[in-house]
Formats: sequence, C-alpha cells, structure tokens
Amino acid sequence: MIKTFNDFLLLARAKHGNKFSYVESTFRRYSVDEMTIIHNETGFEFKMIPSAHIDSNTGIPQDIIYKVTYPFEQFIKDIQEKLGDDFCRYSFDEETYRGRSVAMVIYKDGIKYYISPYNILHYIDFKNHLVTEETLESYKKIINKYSTLEDFKSENKKLYKKL
Repeated sequence: MIKTFNDFLLLARAKHGNKFSYVESTFRRYSVDEMTIIHNETGFEFKMIPSAHIDSNTGIPQDIIYKVTYPFEQFIKDIQEKLGDDFCRYSFDEETYRGRSVAMVIYKDGIKYYISPYNILHYIDFKNHLVTEETLESYKKIINKYSTLEDFKSENKKLYKKL
C-alpha cells in the first residue's frame, strides 16, 4: 500500500525513469487526490492522480498527451516554417490546443475554422480540411438523425471520413 510520497516516488521512478519531476507538497492520497507532475523534457506541468500516473504507459493523461510532448510553441514554430509568408494570414487559439487529433480553433483572414493539428502539419494543402462553424452545425444535424453511430457510418461513409 502506497502511503507516503517516497513510496510513490520509488514506484514512479521504476515505471517512468526520470521523465518526470514530482511536487512533493501536492501529494495527498495515492488513489484519490491529483498531484502536480512536471514533464522534464518540455517543462510542461499538469495534474494527475498518482495511481493513474503509475498505471499509465505514458504517465500523461490522454487528453493532454500531445500538448505535453509537443508544446504549443513548438507547434507554432513548425506551422510557421510550413506556411512561410502565408503564416501571417492565420492565428491559432492556444486555449483550444488539446491534442494531435482534437480539432482546435484557427482563424484565417478573420474567419473562424476548426481543424486538428495533425491535419495542419501532415497535409500539404490542409486548407481543404478546414471546417466552419456553419459546416459543423450541419454535420451535427445530419448525425442527430441517426440512432447510433454505426447507422450513420454505414449510410454516410464519405462524410464520416471527413469528420
């Protein structure tokens, strides 16, 4: 049974090596209370329940793993390199940057769009993958007509792939 910070630290080092630093003053209960953990390579600080940290293969909550391992600043630097002079036409909402395949908000020429960081980085012409608020709402209306996701997928294969 893990009761102390030192007990936890031994387990954490055995599981994750020196990938993380741990704020001892935030450790309360092993399976209940979140504590502050710092990813040593990027310096990104996040909160996680100690037992979940030990049980996880990455040591990072899935909803922020991309944000921890690929910080927003690096993402912007890579995008700037990709877009060159066209970069000034875009702005990227850091608050909506959640992960590799989770849509974030970007603005192009003042118009709001949704797109995943993965699509921006990996498609030569990612502009074809930009989704407007209006398009998103129309997708929702179409999807809501179906009782299950499987029904929707079977009848709308092209649209599902685009989503």
